[in-house]
Order: sequence, then structure tokens, then C-alpha cells
Amino acid sequence: MFSYFNDLNYLLKTTPFNKQVYKSIRDSKVMVLCRAYSPFLAGTIPIEINIESSDLDIICECYDLDPFDELMAQSYKHFLGFRLIKNNDHLSVCQFMCMNFKFEVFAQAKPIQEQNAPVHMLVEYELLKLGGQKSKAGIKSLKKQGLKTEPAFCEYFNFPGDSYNELLKLKGPQGEHLARVIHFNPF
Repeated sequence: MFSYFNDLNYLLKTTPFNKQVYKSIRDSKVMVLCRAYSPFLAGTIPIEINIESSDLDIICECYDLDPFDELMAQSYKHFLGFRLIKNNDHLSVCQFMCMNFKFEVFAQAKPIQEQNAPVHMLVEYELLKLGGQKSKAGIKSLKKQGLKTEPAFCEYFNFPGDSYNELLKLKGPQGEHLARVIHFNPF
């Protein structure tokens, strides 16, 4: 499933908004600059549940954050909203604006396939395939009411417990397994 989302050309085949996203990513050069870190666009935009306040989450695999931080600072320090945040020795986040889009470039010391954001996105993508357009509309509505993405999914599909962990539990073989565990919210 990651392979479908690895080639950003899929954005050109979806909505006019996603075509603007593609142009912003291209113009920012973030994917080219981060190619050594296996950049991956995650979040709400690839699965078309974004709202006005959604940002572009670029996830990177990086085991030495100092060169990454230097690259981000050199490349984006003049961009509006530039901010570099190092949460600990294993996570760094670069924020900036490009063409009215807020970018958040995350670097973490683990493979992309094991990082929470891409895993959550792929589980959410499978849930949306099962729930159809009604689930997309319901989740977007919950997000517009102020819920973050993962809590919106768990509320819509009636998953108990911590939303971030509940979605991680659904990682792995999809489809039939997900169909057995979801309980649609009569939204």
C-alpha cells in the first residue's frame, strides 16, 4: 500500500486542491532535498479528508538529526513560519509555509513503515474504503468541529480507548479484519 502513495503523481489524478498540493510540494523542493531520508507524504490530504486547517505532513527516516536540522534550516529559514523543533534525540520537526500551505517535515529514527503517521494514514485509508463517501463526510464534519484526525475516526467508527493506539492495533492485514471490527456511527 505504501507504494501507491510513494509516487506523488496520484495527487494530479484526484482533486483540484490536490493539484495545488502537488505544485506546492514541487516548488518547495522538500521531496528532493529530503530524498536521502525517504520522504513520505502522510496525513489527511493524501486520503482526501483534509479541512481548511490541514497541513502537509512529510515523514522522514533519519538516524542523525543534526545534518537533517542543518539542511532544513539552510533550505527553509527564509520561508514564512519557519520553525525547527527538536523534541528529543529521536525526533525533529521543521515547519514552514509555501504557497499558502503549512508544511511539517518530521524526521524520526525509525523506518517510515513503522512511524505512527504513515501507519495511521494507511489504516484510515482502509477504513474509508469500507465506510465509503459517507464516512469521509462524517469524519470531515467531526474534524471541522475540532477533533483531531485519529479521535474523529475512532468516534465515527465507535472504537473505544485511546484513538492513537486503537488505530495502531488495526495495522497489518487489512480488509476483512477491519470489516469485522468497525461499528459505524449513524452519523
